Amino acid sequence: MITERILPLVAAAPIAPQLNINGTSKKALMEYWLEASDKLREAIEALNKQSDLLNGRDFVPQGGDNWRKARAEHMERMKKLDSVYQDIQSILENINEQKGGR
Repeated sequence: MITERILPLVAAAPIAPQLNINGTSKKALMEYWLEASDKLREAIEALNKQSDLLNGRDFVPQGGDNWRKARAEHMERMKKLDSVYQDIQSILENINEQKGGR
């Protein structure tokens, strides 16, 4: 079926915890995910600084186009971190919008 081939291309929202009377409080969940978000943002900012420091001369002894490869690898790492950061933001938004729980 065509839709089966298309569906994997559409990114699904991450599964967020659902507030309930027997579960973790909204406040505790928000604090946990906000801390994770803050730490991840710090890591992203630190690696962004590293992007500016990727100097081609640091890869000359290795020869070839290792600098370009290293830069491409670095950009892939950044994309992955950004993806995780976006997931966390989505989870935070979902939790924040929920009513109920404790």
